[in-house]
Amino acid sequence: MSLKPVNALELRRRLMSLPAGPRVESMLASTHPQEAVRSLPAQDLYLTVLEAGLDEASPLLPLASLPQLEFFLDIDGWDKDNLDIDRVCRWLIAFSEADPALVGRIISEADESLVVHLVSRLVFIYKNDESADPRYWPPDRAVTTIDSTYQIEAKEHTPVEAFDALHEALKILRARSTHAFEALLEQVMWSIPAEMEQQAYESRASRLAEKGFPELGESLEVWAAGAEPLRELRARLKQKAVQAALPPIENHALPVTAAASSSAPLLARLGATLPLPQQEALLHGLVRVGNRFAVSSLSHLGDPETHRLALDTALAHANLGLAELTESENEDAARRALAGLSAAEIVRVGTGAVQSRAYRARRCRDGWIARVPFAQPRLDEELQAPLVGLLSARPFYSLDAQPRPFRERADLQRVDAWLDALEQLGAFLEQQWKLGPGCDLPELNPLPAARRDLEDIDWSACLMTALARNAVGEAARPAPFAAREAASALNALDAERVSSTC
Repeated sequence: MSLKPVNALELRRRLMSLPAGPRVESMLASTHPQEAVRSLPAQDLYLTVLEAGLDEASPLLPLASLPQLEFFLDIDGWDKDNLDIDRVCRWLIAFSEADPALVGRIISEADESLVVHLVSRLVFIYKNDESADPRYWPPDRAVTTIDSTYQIEAKEHTPVEAFDALHEALKILRARSTHAFEALLEQVMWSIPAEMEQQAYESRASRLAEKGFPELGESLEVWAAGAEPLRELRARLKQKAVQAALPPIENHALPVTAAASSSAPLLARLGATLPLPQQEALLHGLVRVGNRFAVSSLSHLGDPETHRLALDTALAHANLGLAELTESENEDAARRALAGLSAAEIVRVGTGAVQSRAYRARRCRDGWIARVPFAQPRLDEELQAPLVGLLSARPFYSLDAQPRPFRERADLQRVDAWLDALEQLGAFLEQQWKLGPGCDLPELNPLPAARRDLEDIDWSACLMTALARNAVGEAARPAPFAAREAASALNALDAERVSSTC
């Protein structure tokens, strides 16, 4: 596929519709390869390089802009608020192998605090000048030098290849500007490491925030249901959607069709009918929301799986939000919502619907499960899995074999049925059996599993005994029946009595 010059938006759309390998080939085969590479947002280029593999994608690196290259270090080169030297060195080596001048560009033009901190973490700088501070006089061993004044030595943890790349970059910097070369090395010598790392981290955080990766505290807001009750939020956004103009129907493939079709079928199908500008705004918003989910996951931002799972969560919650906003399943109403609401608003509705179920689960946990001795450990596996999912700081759906984000209204309906059963079980144990603090029934191990409602409970033999004793007017602790007692209980235990007991 040979790409002709077109506007950057259309070029990006064409490229992102391709798998990573063919995408690389298309950019390199273009009559304007640099334009093709720089049409991609830094995040898309980074994921393209990782997905295609450095061996195949390294020719893209010399074509990238400085902000794109800086993003590689920002997204993958930090472990929380500390520079990760191993990861940074891998990128320096990759840049140098693609084009030795690339590291020179970074040293010469990238953010000053990042460059100073990076160089200071990789090398020692000595100054061959008797008027200099004795701490920086050269040692009595062979040390490489670029000029007659400054000598450079790799630190113990610096790989040889990374040192060679940095050394070549410093030579390039000196050839461009002796003043800039000397100023950088003086800064490295005299900077206070902790202060420089903090300044570099703050600059990096600012750059990432511009690309939709805010700090953790702000990112966690993506999981908040909002100060307003969900029904009020949904009503307000539904009214906003109703007032939106119905866009004309078009048909364009979404660049994230593969992910959207599995995580968000309704969103993918209706989103593809939007006019291109609205579709692009929707996708841009979903990616930014996905970036917030990525930061809030606490997973390493340099891992492509972090981005995949975060985008999957954003798409799934947007699909759920769209379903919640259009309960009548009217596709015109859904398309109005897509056209009239931002991606963040639609996702917020979906996340709010999930959090309202998580609230019910927390109420059970802090209520009867906390009061009935050993209640949670005794819940069988079918009750444990969804409880763990909903009680997570980032609630997930776990009623099927593979934990995943909530995706559609049917997920909520199944969880509602499970919550109903859990609440009924708690009411039965506390109200009928009078279980509470200090009152344990060891024979209830595990507790009977409530599947849907009280009429579909898989009661244990122990609980059946309790029901029978209740039917004959005894509310004592369950114990096996003698033959005569069992016959009496059998006569008393009819469907009507059992129903009234429940």
